Amino acid sequence: MDKKMMEGGQSIVIIAMAFVAIVAFVGFALDSGLIYLNRIWLGQAVDAASLAAGYDLPNIKGACARAVEYLKANDYIANSDFEFDIVFPNVADAPGGDPGAFVINSIFNGISKPEDCSFLTVPTEHQAVHYQVQVVGRQQVQLIFMSILGFGEIEAGIEGLAERTRRFDVALVLDNSWSMKHDTCGYNRTLSTPDEEGYSVYAANNLYPVCTEIVGDDFESYIDTTDLENAMWYTDGDILLHTNSSHDNSSWVQMRADSSNQGRLVMTFSVLGQEEIALFFWAKDESLESDDYLDVQWRVWDGTGTAPGWVPLSRLDGNYIKDAWTQYGIVMPNGAADTEFLQIRFLTRNAETFEGIGIDDVTIKHCPPVREELLPVLQYKSGGSGGCPTNADASPIDAHTYAPQTMIPMVPVDVYSEPVTEFLELPMYHILRSTDKFIDLIDERRFDTTPPREREDQFSLTTFSNTGLLHYDLTLDYEAIKTTLFTGIRAESNTNIGDGMRIGLDTLTSGRPTTMHFMVLLTDGWPNRYSSSGTRCSTPPYPYPCTETLDYIDAQIDYANSQNATIFAIGLGNDLVDVTFNAYGDPSFNGLKLLERIAHNTGGEAYFAPTTDELEQIFEWIAEAIFVRLRE
Repeated sequence: MDKKMMEGGQSIVIIAMAFVAIVAFVGFALDSGLIYLNRIWLGQAVDAASLAAGYDLPNIKGACARAVEYLKANDYIANSDFEFDIVFPNVADAPGGDPGAFVINSIFNGISKPEDCSFLTVPTEHQAVHYQVQVVGRQQVQLIFMSILGFGEIEAGIEGLAERTRRFDVALVLDNSWSMKHDTCGYNRTLSTPDEEGYSVYAANNLYPVCTEIVGDDFESYIDTTDLENAMWYTDGDILLHTNSSHDNSSWVQMRADSSNQGRLVMTFSVLGQEEIALFFWAKDESLESDDYLDVQWRVWDGTGTAPGWVPLSRLDGNYIKDAWTQYGIVMPNGAADTEFLQIRFLTRNAETFEGIGIDDVTIKHCPPVREELLPVLQYKSGGSGGCPTNADASPIDAHTYAPQTMIPMVPVDVYSEPVTEFLELPMYHILRSTDKFIDLIDERRFDTTPPREREDQFSLTTFSNTGLLHYDLTLDYEAIKTTLFTGIRAESNTNIGDGMRIGLDTLTSGRPTTMHFMVLLTDGWPNRYSSSGTRCSTPPYPYPCTETLDYIDAQIDYANSQNATIFAIGLGNDLVDVTFNAYGDPSFNGLKLLERIAHNTGGEAYFAPTTDELEQIFEWIAEAIFVRLRE
């Protein structure tokens, strides 16, 4: 045989063998990819099923049905190619001792659809004790190329474990810096007011207008009572105009009276289609005696016929009205969308001879829903409990029960405060209200068993401005924390996020070792203070973060991880994303990225609320995330 022919034959054999090897290698790679993809798909379905099942714990039948429902939704149904287990693991601290694991197998128990779970028999010792659930899926993956070598299928198995926290400790850590603008104590600072170190107060875009002005009169350009009447103010009695001597250096009205004459100041205004009306005005006592008083009255009038009698809204007597300019707020319960005109009247009463009172800056606003929002604000701002300053006592008002002719006390606001209505338009009250509802959400879950469980979940309350401040250590006394929210928090000073975190984590450190530890951190800014003494950043220029503030926060992240504490962070207001600064080597770093760094490095999540409208939903998400989470 020719030598060349022999070499050619050998080459063909080698090529043939190489081709087989290449095909086998390609086949192995493709089948490996197929196995890998099936594991991913199965893993996603198993994780979803176990997480969904966790929300029904400790109800085993409910958790089983939820797991099967989610497996089925992802096209995993028990058959010859797919089998699953739903495992409720051991419970070391179960009442009466560890009952061991409870296992549901799709084949043995005949589970292929959610309703099959209702026929399960659950022994008594396994009822209401399992707060973990594991879904284990096993799928037979049909191989393609490897079947040539005799490997027709292979089993892909994967598992997911979720837990519903049985009890936990939560540190509430809330920003109460100046950028929140208003507080529950009646103090605030304006944007133009510098802080104690001469820096302009930072409070940029967190304004949430909810009120519509109907009437506003500051009497600024009036010279005499003719000007008042031209501006649709009806005057009667002894009415004087003063100029250049009021709380804002403009004109103001002085109402005077004697034994035979009463000062009256009346305005008529249209409220067609407006159901919720609030009246605000500034007043100052000139020489009211203890038995003299100012009445504020109202009546509905159609503008043509005889108007009904005047209805008293509120009354200020000589012991109540201040001798310095003070703002007062009153809810006007007209309560009718078809009302066309309302009239208000300021009326001096019982006076002998006196200089009267000053009235200025009368504002009437539509503030929906005023009965839900405004009255609680007025009550809390007038209260003296919880360390808040007291201006005057005012009887609490039930926002749901007062009748149109019930006299409503006027509530004074601190002389340095901006109008009460602006309290509704700014963050602090909404933050406190959302936090209050979050506590209720946690408390409600103990009623998902019969009989209801005792309270097991503890809260602590910390705020931070220049430094962190502990209001309540971990406690089961939710009512005390809720009261403090609305009566003991004052918005002031700067932002020291790290110190708020430090104090909140300190409370968790002293908590129960067998509970889950969480922190809910809320801020509308970025840190410009650090350390427990509130040291101010000097570089980069205040109020932006500096290396020291970021290092202080990173130290708290390490602290949280050492305590197995998970942090959920809420960023409020567009400044968190609109304003950037250079941090961690990123020139476009911002406040939201900082919160994400805090949350993601502790196993939590960060949420963004452009306005306070989103807060309640975010707190609901956090409540669910605390209740149930994937372990593996």
